Amino acid sequence: MYTNRNNNIEEIDYEIIPFGEKVLKKESKKYFSGVLKCNLKTITPIFIGGKKNIRKVKFNNKNVDHNESYFPENIKEYIIPSSSLKGMVRGMLDMLTDSVVVESEIRKQEMEYKGKPYSFIDSKFYPTNDNKNLSIGESIFGAIANSEVNIEKGESFQNIQGKVYFTDGRISKSKAKISKEILLKPLDAPKVRKVLNKEKTKLLGRKYYKHRLNKKVDDFRDKNYNGSYNNFANARNTTLKLMEKDNVFQFDVYFKNLAYHEMCILMYSLELEDKMYHKIGRGKALGMGSCKIEIEKIKVEKEDKKYFSFEQKEIYKFLKKEDFMKNAKIYLELPKRENIEKLRKILKG
Repeated sequence: MYTNRNNNIEEIDYEIIPFGEKVLKKESKKYFSGVLKCNLKTITPIFIGGKKNIRKVKFNNKNVDHNESYFPENIKEYIIPSSSLKGMVRGMLDMLTDSVVVESEIRKQEMEYKGKPYSFIDSKFYPTNDNKNLSIGESIFGAIANSEVNIEKGESFQNIQGKVYFTDGRISKSKAKISKEILLKPLDAPKVRKVLNKEKTKLLGRKYYKHRLNKKVDDFRDKNYNGSYNNFANARNTTLKLMEKDNVFQFDVYFKNLAYHEMCILMYSLELEDKMYHKIGRGKALGMGSCKIEIEKIKVEKEDKKYFSFEQKEIYKFLKKEDFMKNAKIYLELPKRENIEKLRKILKG
């Protein structure tokens, strides 16, 4: 929820996806190593924070610092950092599998959470701290000992390295469509009250921002801005350039020893279904960040070739994604799980 300063009303910008009845656990015996060749298409304008600049401006007759922020780039390309892609996909996979709630997902700065943040979560969603009983999210993306949940087990827990590696998403500057500078309209922070029960004792679930698929660059401008920074640009709003809709970034996901069910669920978490979209970057509450991922190619190592050939092209084979996506729905127990059915509706915008 945020306050729209143009009409002074509160708007609901996210939904809470309730926790499921249990952490989803699956098994399979076949393993894969290789790479997924992917693209990400922007459905609404997006912005990823990169280099910043501070500009001195006048606001209410005072000198204040105003932030100018730039999309990450190099000489030839605009870039979505691998950490942004990985975080987005892990967040989706954790929701789909009801995986454990990691410490970084808890907003400790909120007054309600200070002291004992894990006391707000059912113990079955605590980080595992058990090398033989990992959630699907921990198994794929890795896990570290969490002493805040259980110090004794945390001391004996062996940190688990993730099985996946994301490259940066890249688009050539010659192909990219990026807006002119805009002064982003300000908004208030989301209200934390909505994610807790009435007694403020338990988290109700995980937050996911709604899609607003008809949003354009002009929708994010401060409508009161008259072309002069004085008395409009201030410490609470930002000047930036938005990556417009219909830009296509290329990235890869490398994976090592993924079990078959992990491969299926990872691929579903990336591509989702027809007319289902991810959210990435800043301004999600305003309607920025909607995007669609497509898996273009699946290359996996040939077990009987990888130790005998020095020609890289000979150790890989290409697979089709249809069976993986079909079996992902079986592993995810769709459409039986009510909380995930709510998520799927929200993902369609």
